[in-house]
Amino acid sequence: MVASTKELTLVFPSKTTLGNLYLSKRTFPHNRSWIGQASGEVKLSLPDQSIIGLAMAHDVDARTAEGSAAALAQITSMDLSTAQYSPAFLAAILKLSTLVELRLDFLNLTSQDFVNLNEATALETLWLTGSTINDQILPLVQGVKTLTSLTIKSTKITDASMKALAALPHLKNLHLPATISDSGVIDLTASSSIEDLDISYTTITAKSLAALANLKSLSTLYVNDTTLSDDSMAEVKNIKGLKVLFLNGTKVTDKCLEQLAEATQLEHLELRDTKVTEIGIARLRSKLKDCAIFGP
Repeated sequence: MVASTKELTLVFPSKTTLGNLYLSKRTFPHNRSWIGQASGEVKLSLPDQSIIGLAMAHDVDARTAEGSAAALAQITSMDLSTAQYSPAFLAAILKLSTLVELRLDFLNLTSQDFVNLNEATALETLWLTGSTINDQILPLVQGVKTLTSLTIKSTKITDASMKALAALPHLKNLHLPATISDSGVIDLTASSSIEDLDISYTTITAKSLAALANLKSLSTLYVNDTTLSDDSMAEVKNIKGLKVLFLNGTKVTDKCLEQLAEATQLEHLELRDTKVTEIGIARLRSKLKDCAIFGP
């Protein structure tokens, strides 16, 4: 089937710029391709299953943005991570019916910023890396029933928020901060939808791996730079749907490879920056013939 494209014409003020435009795949995660300034008339082709985004300039005011309402109505991804904005301006952005991705990384956010979050009726992906979001603000995210991807790395979110996240009906991709422990992971396993989980740098133990066997939809797991060691690897084979596992920077050695060899469902395994040896990797490859293994 030939991929289709949509031709767009975006008209912005000609004497200033609203920021930088980019294209990316709709799937999560994705890289952005920068395509130029949001200034004057911009014509572009939007491939199928792609999004057109705007990284808002730092000093854009509401009046300037209002003058580009027709162009903004065609934007499907908005990045305010380096912008200076008011809660009212963010509320207007959230009312864009086309918005499927919102980036608010490293921003000083308050509960007022999230009051209108449920008005983003098509929002699928929300980036909050390094922001000031906390357990008091996060429940407001529960109103976004369409959310499929959430990144809250380097925030103050704790185990107390995991039950709320588990209740999101369509959440597939979740990347959590280092403040999460076993109790939070156990609460999270009530989710019926999570497929991709990143709990790198957290304080999890073998208890979390054992609990994740209850997360039936889990297919990709990142536990990089945790203290997980050989005695916890026996739990991996019990996570039946797990296809991709990242163990980079953990405490595992060759002693755990017999246990990992029993995880015959694995298709991709990373063991970089561990104490696993080249010989051990070679032996594991001979047993997991359908798994791409990287390391040490």
